[in-house]
Amino acid sequence: MSDQNVVLTFTGQGLTTMARHSGSGHWTADRHRLQKASYLVCVRNRRRDYEDWAAKDLSHGTAFLIAKVTGVKESPREPDQKPRYIVTFEEYVEIEVPGAWKMCTDGQRFPVAYMSRDKAETVLGIDFNSTDLDWKRLSDIRPQKATPTDAISDIDSSSSARSLTIDQAKRGLSVHLGVSPEQIDINVRY
Repeated sequence: MSDQNVVLTFTGQGLTTMARHSGSGHWTADRHRLQKASYLVCVRNRRRDYEDWAAKDLSHGTAFLIAKVTGVKESPREPDQKPRYIVTFEEYVEIEVPGAWKMCTDGQRFPVAYMSRDKAETVLGIDFNSTDLDWKRLSDIRPQKATPTDAISDIDSSSSARSLTIDQAKRGLSVHLGVSPEQIDINVRY
């Protein structure tokens, strides 16, 4: 396990969202294992549960980013919630490797996986030290401050009632609170 210095995340987040949080999150993973990682590989998750808010840039299962991990920080949470973590990074390179999640994890359902750098480089076909890689800085992405309406931009603006679905409200609240939509429960009482 000590050679598993690459963490893979199966995420719907795009770079703008990652820049807002300084990394990829909000993962229910072992903090100590995350802290041992030197590299992060992000793979696009566009499954039905995330389709409404996931970045629509690449096909499901495509690796799109390699980053040099700078640390791990805890996500904001309620006192009774299980800790979630953000894998922070500053330098990243954009890649496009279709089918990477299946190749790297055999399609596991849990959205965080670990592997050795050697195996990751072999499976992805990328030398992380290659001079051909175009490393960029996350801090160069200057996202505007998030608002709850950023996550619900698909609401019909011509509607006078401006009604929301439960999923739209969860997405809006998740942006505002800095948590994932899965962490939000909404109860309606009539």
